[in-house]
Amino acid sequence: MILKLENGLDVYLGSIQPPGVTKTDKGMNFAVAFDKREPFILKIWADGQCFEIPMYDFHVVGDMYAVCIKNLKARYFEYAYLCGTMCIKDVWARGIANAGVWGEKRPDKRFCFWNRHFDWHGDRRPQIAMNDLVMYKLHVRGFTVHPSSKVKDGGTFAGIAAKTAYLKLLGINCIELMPAVSFDEMVPENDNLYVIPKKEPEKYKMDYWGYTDAFYFAPKAAYAAGNCPPDEFKRMVRTMHAAGIEVVMEFSFSSAVNKNLILECLRYWTMEYHVDGFHISAGTVPMQLLMTDPVLSEVKLFSEGFDTASVYGQQIPAYKHLAAYHDGYSICCRRFLKGDEGMLSALSYHIRHNPDHMGVINYMANVNGFTMMDMVSYNEKHNEDNGEDNQDGSDQNQSWNCGVEGPVRKKKVLSLRLRQLKNALLLLFLSQGTPLLLSGDEFGQTKQGNNNSYCQDNEISWLNWGLIRRNKDLFAFVKQVISFRKSHDLFHMAKEPRLMDYRGLGLPDLSYHGEKAWQPEFDRCSRQFGAFYCGDYSEDTEKTSFYTAYNMHWEPHEFALPNLPKGRAWQMVFNTAEDSVNGFWPEGKGPVLKDQKKVMIGARAVCVFMENPEVLPEKTVREKEGKKDAQ
Repeated sequence: MILKLENGLDVYLGSIQPPGVTKTDKGMNFAVAFDKREPFILKIWADGQCFEIPMYDFHVVGDMYAVCIKNLKARYFEYAYLCGTMCIKDVWARGIANAGVWGEKRPDKRFCFWNRHFDWHGDRRPQIAMNDLVMYKLHVRGFTVHPSSKVKDGGTFAGIAAKTAYLKLLGINCIELMPAVSFDEMVPENDNLYVIPKKEPEKYKMDYWGYTDAFYFAPKAAYAAGNCPPDEFKRMVRTMHAAGIEVVMEFSFSSAVNKNLILECLRYWTMEYHVDGFHISAGTVPMQLLMTDPVLSEVKLFSEGFDTASVYGQQIPAYKHLAAYHDGYSICCRRFLKGDEGMLSALSYHIRHNPDHMGVINYMANVNGFTMMDMVSYNEKHNEDNGEDNQDGSDQNQSWNCGVEGPVRKKKVLSLRLRQLKNALLLLFLSQGTPLLLSGDEFGQTKQGNNNSYCQDNEISWLNWGLIRRNKDLFAFVKQVISFRKSHDLFHMAKEPRLMDYRGLGLPDLSYHGEKAWQPEFDRCSRQFGAFYCGDYSEDTEKTSFYTAYNMHWEPHEFALPNLPKGRAWQMVFNTAEDSVNGFWPEGKGPVLKDQKKVMIGARAVCVFMENPEVLPEKTVREKEGKKDAQ
């Protein structure tokens, strides 16, 4: 069947694969599903013209209809499928028209398509190994919308790209975007999940996070500074890749979404947008289908867990691209941090956990819950501004306010909070697996005790970049810890330490200690823990050993130091109780524990030691240098 339109366009029976709107050699193909046997039309607005096509005449199979339009060469056009006054949802739509302004409710639902080529400039995915990732989770709008971000296009994909140098400076090589597809931030007020904004209280409510039903193939237009969201998203990815930074997208698929559509969606973002990975909820997703899909075999997939035995059996995958992503690490480490009893056995597991078949994502804070600063500033949630009588959000925050609830001026409390943050950062970045930092935690972002800011499109959720100056010591410490981790592979090994001497070197790769060397104290009341990383298992040429001592008791404790070879000594790199140096020394500059068998670790403090040659007295150094010059 051929239909000739008045404007000279020819319409043919189209193909249902791929669904949605695609440009083909034959023309522009439109494929849509409609489960009612009623006449409906495709209405297209292009180059100032409007024309209609009777879709019911182009039935292909099942509920699928498709037309192919020859000579539709408009660089941009809008379209809608209409059955009487009803607008049929195109779940495969690549764009939503008139959706570029945040916070405005759109009365009608037109879809749109950009008929244009994007130059990737030879873009290649960084393909960073799971154990080498340092992740950073952000909200596209909240990351740069605050004026303090000082970027031209705040709250957009372009705004993220403008912060590339900052991410590099921090040491980040992978960003995770909270939902960045076309969700509707303005929802009907009868949805009790959302608070009513002041702008339109009688009609709509705000969904700031976007964990809701969406058009999963379309980047969110309100997150674009320009008039072509697809190109802006691609430029952001291209910029990140050029800087060696991967881009992972978080998807929140509703239970009603067709499972095949989920697979098509992830494939589309992989091929069309060069996305490096996806964080998805296992509850609504066909995980085994995704795990075995050849298109996604080199794309990172994060979820609560994976049944790797059913896919891999006893084989180890050539490329580890799966990773468990859940709260297990944060709950354990937060409890240990605040001094709970009985945490050492679980802690010893989490700091080494990094299985062969899949990675693990570790974090101290995530979008749902307290920020790291609030974790040390509040005992209770403060969600009153959400409009739900403080009934929403978790009551289990595993937090400790260091003696005072909320903002405080007491130097003693502020000093303790900073120390606890440094303790938490060392725990996170010296654990095996993949560390994830919540955006803003590097400079003390606070949500004023709100642990469920899903509806807060304001300064509660927006990053205040002025905090970098106010909390400059914390920011400097974060950069130092990330750099230290990346410089020493024993803290991000490709495989989980075995706690045994499997190379016949006389020492295990990782061993646990307490107040006595080689004798960890896993009894319930103990809050002290030491870990010795044997340098002979390092791939680095220096083969440097490390010893980390964690004391989360409110009293100082003495730790025995593992012996080192003759001529070697332990040198301190981090001591979170040492405020005079902001908790760290540059490598090779810290105190040397020469001939010292024990060390006192301060209350609620973490110390890190590295193996170095014994530092000679200055006179001896001059004498040796003089002899060398004479020769």
